[in-house]
Amino acid sequence: MGHDSTNFLETKSKADVVEFLEILRYEKLNSYIFFYYNEKDFEYVTGVTATIRIGEDGKVQVDLRTNVIRSKADADLHNTTIKQLRKRFGGYFHSDNGVNRYMPHFGPERIKAEGGCYLAYLNFKNNIVSVYIYLDHVEPRGNNVYSARLILGRS
Repeated sequence: MGHDSTNFLETKSKADVVEFLEILRYEKLNSYIFFYYNEKDFEYVTGVTATIRIGEDGKVQVDLRTNVIRSKADADLHNTTIKQLRKRFGGYFHSDNGVNRYMPHFGPERIKAEGGCYLAYLNFKNNIVSVYIYLDHVEPRGNNVYSARLILGRS
């Protein structure tokens, strides 16, 4: 689950859109996927993913996505990217809230120490889930697997 939007731009130049995303400090992952994440003050939780594609009309479209557990900084960057793409290349956008409707952030704003603690908790939680998945797929051999299952609250 996440928050999604698509900018339907008035340009046919993918190269111009790529250059603009790089100006906005998105990192190029491949020829059509870009990602922005900043560790400063632990403001960002999920970052923003941008995917460039060409529509049926030959014009460039940019899909933006943030995860459902996004932070206020992630939400602000998502909305700012939508706004700046539209300002630079024209067109319109469609988000989960409708046509030309930005997506507000309703959660708490976690930065600095609180943001760092939250990220540490999320990483710990994700690692525990990985252990659960592993334990559900291994064959019990001796007491070690059963001991680990009991420690993690699974029998």
